[in-house]
Amino acid sequence: MARTPGSGRLAFVPTEAMRLKVSVMAACGVQQAVMCLQIINPQTQEPIDLKTLRKAFREELDNGGEVANSLVVQSLFQKATGKGNQAVTAAIWWTKCRMGWRETVVSENHNFDENADAGKEIARRLVRDVAEGGTGAAPGGADTGAAADPALHLGRLVGAPGTDSAA
Repeated sequence: MARTPGSGRLAFVPTEAMRLKVSVMAACGVQQAVMCLQIINPQTQEPIDLKTLRKAFREELDNGGEVANSLVVQSLFQKATGKGNQAVTAAIWWTKCRMGWRETVVSENHNFDENADAGKEIARRLVRDVAEGGTGAAPGGADTGAAADPALHLGRLVGAPGTDSAA
């Protein structure tokens, strides 16, 4: 162990076991503050601080996540190119995430022309009503409260039952 300049304490030197432990924790996404609690300085018998963790274990902290990702991808690739239910699931995931494939839902409206014609007729009636003053008056000129009830007025324009539409 080397002495820290300007102090009487020896510099912290991590063991291979400590490096492995930090590498595994970094790979699993453990927070650095929690890692500090798991690494005990043999000189002080206390957990190390964040500054020491980052200085002594820089390579493990930087590469731990990449090592884990690599292992997961290897396992996934082996499953995706294997046999059985896991192979199908892994292959589907691979094609979606790595190859950009996606599932699509096609919704076909076989009544499109009929719906479009009905919508055009409603639009014509609305325009005509607005051009005639937009009062919401019922056909024949009698106001039966449609101005106060837009739903009733719209029902009359589209010819809904119970709205006294004469269109």
